[in-house]
Amino acid sequence: MKEKLNERGSITLETGIVLPIFILIFLFIYGLFSVFSAQNAITHALLQTAKSMSLDPYSSERIDPEKDWEKNFYYKLSGKKGCWVNFNGDGGRQWFVGTPLDWSGADIGEAEDVCRERFVNFFANGYTDTAEQTLKSMRVVGGLNGIDFDVAIDGDDMTLTATYTLKYWFDRYGMGQIPMQQTVKTRLWR
Repeated sequence: MKEKLNERGSITLETGIVLPIFILIFLFIYGLFSVFSAQNAITHALLQTAKSMSLDPYSSERIDPEKDWEKNFYYKLSGKKGCWVNFNGDGGRQWFVGTPLDWSGADIGEAEDVCRERFVNFFANGYTDTAEQTLKSMRVVGGLNGIDFDVAIDGDDMTLTATYTLKYWFDRYGMGQIPMQQTVKTRLWR
């Protein structure tokens, strides 16, 4: 009889030791998945932003909106959600992209503002409040204002860089901040 009681006590002791370790490992893995999920969502929006901005030099340097609208050029492009915008201002629907940037006279500060606007458009369908809430729920420090965008032009190549800090999900002592930097490079259409 005493032997059975000792056995039962050892199982309780083993469970008491193993269960907290298992829970901590599970929380650690969940925290890693949340970091990768946030990185993936931000990278996707940054990639779409780069693709959309790479079309602007072509639209500002080679397309005559008055003439090409009649050929349905803009209609074909604006029909693809999130790819282009209606430049005519004729009351048609404007999709995610926003006003095209004129690369011939643009400065980098203006390009960074356009980059931020388009990032919000692709990340949260143009709703700044939604982007802010989503980024904070992903634990981006500072939300939308915590992401610094950098635009660099080198000949026909454009590089967009987003720099931000992620707070680790299970941050017991306030030390779990991870600096992140994601870069996307694309060729400008000319």
